[in-house]
Amino acid sequence: IVWSSQPFGRQVQLSLLISLFCLAFSEEVSYSVPEEREKGFLVGSLAKDLGLNKRDLSKRKLRLVSAANAQFFAVNGERGDFFVRDRIDREELCGKSPHCVLNYEIVVENPLNVFHISVTIEDINDNAPNFLKDYIRLEISESSPIGDSLPG
Repeated sequence: IVWSSQPFGRQVQLSLLISLFCLAFSEEVSYSVPEEREKGFLVGSLAKDLGLNKRDLSKRKLRLVSAANAQFFAVNGERGDFFVRDRIDREELCGKSPHCVLNYEIVVENPLNVFHISVTIEDINDNAPNFLKDYIRLEISESSPIGDSLPG
């Protein structure tokens, strides 16, 4: 890299260099957890899943650094556990979206590593169906093809 003599140019070059460094030394782990899990529910072992030595975790300062949605999950810096911190309501968090994924960054120092964690929040179908009528009568012919639409 040829360093620019302009302050703004140096900032851009430094930002690019840091981004490349983080990409080169980062990994991603994915977890899946049903909504409504109780506080303290173990989602996964970051130490095991990231190949970290549990004995070194406290001095390497394993921590969750993402600010967005940080209230839902936490990390135990000594054991390397990733666990539910607060109740998660999928519909409240993601609405009617078919996919509900929260992304986090985990950092360990000495040497510096940045890990990307994605957590898919699974729907537990906790909303009862709501029908406009108490009773619906349908007459379906035995010869109706599979997948045929019924009048509503």
